Amino acid sequence: MGMGVEAVQTALSSGFGPIQFRGGRYDPNSGSTGLAFDWQGDHYVVLVSREFDDDYLSGTTVGLTDLVAKVKSFKSVIVKTREISEWER
Repeated sequence: MGMGVEAVQTALSSGFGPIQFRGGRYDPNSGSTGLAFDWQGDHYVVLVSREFDDDYLSGTTVGLTDLVAKVKSFKSVIVKTREISEWER
């Protein structure tokens, strides 16, 4: 788990409050690290692509300003180097 995953966890905790993440392991099949959590009775999943995780400190990745709003809207998202989008389970 790299700095990109940690930044996503920090942004989510900041936006949702204290949450317990499940997962946090890299999945070679999806090429991402999965973070799952429950909040106010709903289940949320955030995938963090390896590229985002690896490139986060370079400053060339998508910003996380809209992450919480997108997660609340879609419930499942994937954070890629250039975008945060809905993830179809």
